[in-house]
Amino acid sequence: MVKNGWVILLIGSMLLTGCLEAGEGRYRYTDGKPPPLDVIARWLGAPLPPHYCDLKYEIVQGAMLPDPYARISVKVSEQYYRTVTRDWLDYDKVKGQLQYDLKPRERKLSTAAGDFIQKPRADTAVWVSQQGFYRQYAWYQDSTLYVVYASA
Repeated sequence: MVKNGWVILLIGSMLLTGCLEAGEGRYRYTDGKPPPLDVIARWLGAPLPPHYCDLKYEIVQGAMLPDPYARISVKVSEQYYRTVTRDWLDYDKVKGQLQYDLKPRERKLSTAAGDFIQKPRADTAVWVSQQGFYRQYAWYQDSTLYVVYASA
């Protein structure tokens, strides 16, 4: 009887996971829906400015998910980029102190050819958020703000 209970519990959790994957906590710029500007603003720490363009994003979040994941790229002014990273730390100065560092310059951020997240060049400043167990990373190159948050 206990064996059957575990099977039922396993099937129920698989169904719940399937519901979560299709649920409100998953956003991708190619899903055909209007962009979730409020969710994107929370990840960036500021509402998008009136004159932004080329917004691309992939966001996975939810109360039932242990580790949210976000990747955002958007063409914005340098002033907006400075607003977003105003209270962030210079990555190159603190990277030796970071536990669970994403290593944005070393890591292969792209999972497919033509990915919308471009690795920061050697001469591009990278910023890291101060809060959280896992931190957000941001850089600005070619008029595009890139923000990445991932637990691995």
